[in-house]
Amino acid sequence: MATNILVKDRQNLDYFMPRQGGAINIYLGKESKLRFYSFTFGGNSVKNNLNVIFQDKNSRAELYGLYFGEEGQAIENNTFLHHQAPSCKSLQLYYGVLFGNAQATFNGRILVESKAQKTDAYLESKNILLSREAQLLGKPHLEILADNVKCTHAFACSQVEDDEIFYLQSRGIGKEVAKKILLLGFAKKVVNNVGQESLRNKLCAKISQFLSEKLGAKN
Repeated sequence: MATNILVKDRQNLDYFMPRQGGAINIYLGKESKLRFYSFTFGGNSVKNNLNVIFQDKNSRAELYGLYFGEEGQAIENNTFLHHQAPSCKSLQLYYGVLFGNAQATFNGRILVESKAQKTDAYLESKNILLSREAQLLGKPHLEILADNVKCTHAFACSQVEDDEIFYLQSRGIGKEVAKKILLLGFAKKVVNNVGQESLRNKLCAKISQFLSEKLGAKN
């Protein structure tokens, strides 16, 4: 069963997806603002379904997702941003790191109705695969029925760059610690968007510990 949330006119909402996943429908009123966060650090397989409906003008939604998949884990993120009103903005940043035979799926759909003129929507998904067995399926999808909009998406999948590791090694840093530094920097591009400093620090500490355990990095 989905959870339904109404963000009233000119209200702001910061919402964190439960660790066990779930289904959320969020309705945005006039000049309202949503900041949505989803963080997954290993553990059980999880499925996150999020629908954001822009019901009135000048509302804004920012979606930030970060996931670390480990051996045997499947992570699925499905987002649907339904722009029904004009002059609204949406931003999606979903970053992932996969270990072992972890699997991840990201389905990002943006629908801009004909009356939703001056919509500004951006979707970015970047992923790092740390083994040949890791699998990623990405499906960004734009459906634009208006003619005065700015809608773009970017999707990338790569490995940790050898030259970046070599650069850090040349300065006396061990290989696994070098990987940890690079992956932590990658993750911070999402974490730094969390408004509360104390929570950002806790998330960074948790990511650092997780990476140390997975990579065998000593410091």
